[in-house]
Order: sequence, then structure tokens, then C-alpha cells
Amino acid sequence: IGADIEELRSVINEATALVKSGMDKMNADMREAVSGASAIGNGFSNMASMVKTALAGIATTAVVKETIDLADAYTKAEARLKLYTSSQEEQKQVAKELYEISQGTRSSYMGNLDLYAKLTQAFRGQNVTQRETLQITETLNKAFAVSGASTEARNAATIQLSQALASGVLRGDEFNSVMENGGRIVQLLTDYTGKSVGELRKMAEQGQLTASVVREALAAGVQKVNKEFATLPITVGDATQSLGNSIGSLISAINNASGATSSLASTIKGLADTID
Repeated sequence: IGADIEELRSVINEATALVKSGMDKMNADMREAVSGASAIGNGFSNMASMVKTALAGIATTAVVKETIDLADAYTKAEARLKLYTSSQEEQKQVAKELYEISQGTRSSYMGNLDLYAKLTQAFRGQNVTQRETLQITETLNKAFAVSGASTEARNAATIQLSQALASGVLRGDEFNSVMENGGRIVQLLTDYTGKSVGELRKMAEQGQLTASVVREALAAGVQKVNKEFATLPITVGDATQSLGNSIGSLISAINNASGATSSLASTIKGLADTID
């Protein structure tokens, strides 16, 4: 792994050096260009050539592109997490626990950062603790897995459920989405309320499925959902997702420690400023 880290860092540094070299040469060409009208054609021709060389060097290095995209995605997601935590230490702890939840439920770390953010925003003013929010995040992931929901179905239900929790009541389109895409969640609600699915629908129509009822139902069903999830086989897709989380976490750690992609971003910005 150590060798892989060094190779990754080397690739990013090489890309940075390439862009810096292109920018330096372009600046030299521009200075030469303005020194006389006769040099304008060649100067800007050389400038265009160097821009193409620099950008082509980045574009043709697939590993660099994928690394930068992933590092940027992690940076943005973890920066968003700052909005829902009160300190850097708390942010790191929540990120760590979300990563552990992701690996434990074989789900997307980035998706869970988004889910946690949605739930935290939805629970504002409802006296829901950070621990409860993390537990709900984990339970929802396991319930969706037990339901066999696709990524698209899970995302649709998550959006609708978070909107319902924010409004204080699960009903209408939000209830229908959970019915269609999160069957196990509906079972948790029927188990907790002692109602049939038909009766549950009437409760939703009458505004009786409040946010507190949904939270309590999820909390009451934790042990049962955990047991059901433990019986699920690990698929190739699950293993690939866990590996993707691990690789993303590694790249993020390297980037935070070395600032490699930040340096590259600054260099590319400098190149753009020079062109302008």
C-alpha cells in the first residue's frame, strides 16, 4: 500500500509540474510576443501549443483525472459536513462513524454523508441527538438493503422521507414513495403501530404518521433489522462498493496530508488567469 501511495502522489505531482511548466513557457512566449509585432504570430502560436500540451497531459492521464475528481468530491462532501457539526473534532468523529456505517452496511460513504446531512437538517428543532441521527442513517441503509431497493429507489425514498421528517408528517407522495421503494421501512411502521398497511395508509392520510412516530418505529426495529441484514449474502456489488469507499478514504487522507490536489488546483487556476 505504501508503494501505491507514493506512486499516486508522484502522478499528481507530475501533473502539477506539467501544468507549471506549460504556464511558465506560456508566460515567456507572451513576453516575447509583446516585444514586437513580428513576434505576435509565433508567440501566440507557441502559447496555444503549450496550453494544449499542458491540458492534454492532464486529460490523457486517466488516473490523475479520476483521482482529482474523487478527491474533489470528498473535499466538497466533508466541507458540507462542517455545516452540521460544531467543531473540527466533531466533524472528524462524525465522518469516521459514517465511514464505519458505510463499510458495515456495504453502502456508499458519499451517499451516507448526504443522507446524514439531509436527516440532520430535517431534525432541526426536534431534539434529535447526533447519535440518534447516525443510528437512523445505519438502520435506513440496512432496511433498504433488506428491501432489495436499487440505488435509484433508495435515493428517491430517502429524499421523500427526509422531506416528510422535515415537515413533521409522513403522508401523500412521501408516503407513497416509501411504500414503493422501502418495503422494510413500511413493515417497521406496521410493527410499531400495530396497524395493517391499509390502516397505515389511512393514518398517513389523516396526518397521524408524525416524524416522532417514524423515528420511534425505526428505533424500535433496530435489532430485528440488524438480524435480517446479517443474513444477506455479500454480493460482488457490495464488495466493490466497500472497496470504492476504502480507495476514496485513502485518496482523501493522502490529499489532506499532502495537499497535492489543492496545489494542482491552484496551478490550473493560475494557468486560467494567465490565459484571461
